[in-house]
Amino acid sequence: MSIVATDSECVPREEIDLGFGWRFAFGPRRDAMRPDCFDGEHPRPEHRHWRAVDLPHDFQFELPWDPGASSSRGYKSMGCGWYRRHFVSPEGRILVVDGGAYADGEFLRRFLKALGGRVDYWFVTHAHANHFGALVEMNRGRDKPAIAIGELLFSFPERGWMERSEKTAAEEIAPWYDEFMAGIGAKIPRGDCSPGRRIALGSWSFEILNPPHLCEIRGPLNNSTVCLSVDAGGKRWLVTGDIAEDGQQALLSSLAGRERHDVVFMSHHGQHGANKDFYARVAPEIAVWPTTRWLWDNHPKAGTVGGGPWRTNYVKCWLQELGVKRQYLLDHDVVFE
Repeated sequence: MSIVATDSECVPREEIDLGFGWRFAFGPRRDAMRPDCFDGEHPRPEHRHWRAVDLPHDFQFELPWDPGASSSRGYKSMGCGWYRRHFVSPEGRILVVDGGAYADGEFLRRFLKALGGRVDYWFVTHAHANHFGALVEMNRGRDKPAIAIGELLFSFPERGWMERSEKTAAEEIAPWYDEFMAGIGAKIPRGDCSPGRRIALGSWSFEILNPPHLCEIRGPLNNSTVCLSVDAGGKRWLVTGDIAEDGQQALLSSLAGRERHDVVFMSHHGQHGANKDFYARVAPEIAVWPTTRWLWDNHPKAGTVGGGPWRTNYVKCWLQELGVKRQYLLDHDVVFE
């Protein structure tokens, strides 16, 4: 996910309607409707088959009827679609949050090149490779960064702590961590990631909220997430990364008296992250789910909606009970300009 702000010095409070100006393209499946617009797992950002849509929008209705399909999809074939949205400003400056897994690297590189090829700040919430792998992959084998980056912001626990506390650290985390620190982390100026630091990008501002919470039980690296509070034209957005229940208590303490946010990005892709009490304290009007369709539907395979082991359905119910007005599924990189 990346967020782009302006350099305007004096901008009045404004309300932004997120329902308009979206772009949509069908995604790759076995019988994809427009296979020529895909590059690996993603539609190419510059391709003509992106088309304008407004929300709410359900691409499922454009797919053919299938008598064997689930009734929850209106007996339509299973499809895959991609959405993206830009908020355009006269002068754009960019802050990227995480960026995704290694498979997203080439797509993200092209996408950022199309926006000018410069990122002012790149913020990594925590040391799981599916959050910073794209940054590593897009710069692998290069003498200099593929995208010009002003400051790289991160606050990772030490390698030894990760190996002690996270069972998969030695095999799955350490190689990416090492490549990040020795590669891209050494090529880009590292910025101050101290709690309380505020970054001004025109009318938008970003505050680093908390230090890594180091606990060696129940998702240690997730709980070490460093979170952001974003003030965008008077609206407050809370970016939670993968923070879980132990880390959320430390985060709420750092926010004492300022918990309320208009928009929350759901922690840990919406399940096994923060609990109901956390979202009650934040009291958002809008919940953004940075997750995949299969996790949102809680199904391990197509056609078994709701039959999986994940807690997404419980979390949706929490949000409804708490009075959240809108929930958005965003299973792709999102840019606000």
